[in-house]
Amino acid sequence: MNYQKKDNHYMIDTQQLAQEHDRQIIEASFADFETVCTLSEEEMKQEFGKYGWGE
Repeated sequence: MNYQKKDNHYMIDTQQLAQEHDRQIIEASFADFETVCTLSEEEMKQEFGKYGWGE
């Protein structure tokens, strides 16, 4: 984590932390494909059609 001191204030740069967090989320999403925890388009329509999926 980077920071800058300006007068009596510290300014924290959280961009690097946010990027690492996003990277972890993306990597975790690929695990679904490895464990075959995915749905077909038809299954998505059946499961989430009431929310507008497939319209």
